[in-house]
Amino acid sequence: MSQGAQSMVILMFISVVPIVGVAGYAFRNRGKPGARGFLLCLVGMIGWSMMLIFVTWPAVVLPVHLNIAGRFLFQLFVGFGWVLFVWEYLKRVRVRVSLALMAGLLIVPAVTLGLAVTNPMHHLVVLPETPANPVGISQFALGPGYILHICFAIVLAMLPVGLLLQDLREAHGQHRRQILLLLAGWVV
Repeated sequence: MSQGAQSMVILMFISVVPIVGVAGYAFRNRGKPGARGFLLCLVGMIGWSMMLIFVTWPAVVLPVHLNIAGRFLFQLFVGFGWVLFVWEYLKRVRVRVSLALMAGLLIVPAVTLGLAVTNPMHHLVVLPETPANPVGISQFALGPGYILHICFAIVLAMLPVGLLLQDLREAHGQHRRQILLLLAGWVV
């Protein structure tokens, strides 16, 4: 493993440690509005980081298509968690999501996850030119399934921002500062 790759893996692993601690705090407070979404985001961040560590590791930990499926799954945890977190934060109560809405929202993720898992049969997520042991995600030759997943994830990330900006117009004091902090975190 090159010195740069080794440093990157170590830094990615170190970055996971505080997230685990914050996730423990969120888990203990999961009955409060926003905590379930926040916890879902944190679990997604931990898993997503681990998948990136695995793809950067010098030996193959998972086949590329399964690593991508794992990253897709954890990215969806972050995306859906962000939506739930903001929704509950703004409403100040725990929200209940109907089965019909949840089923509708899960169509694209189910398709892209299915495509990622079965990618060797059709190469719709990553093309055959993608190395079996890539140095990083920059070596992936992306297919339309990958692009579809990323577009869906971007939409998930943008929806709560609109709600926060709408609420910001009439927010005052601490509530306004909290919304600005959430928006700053989203930008990062």
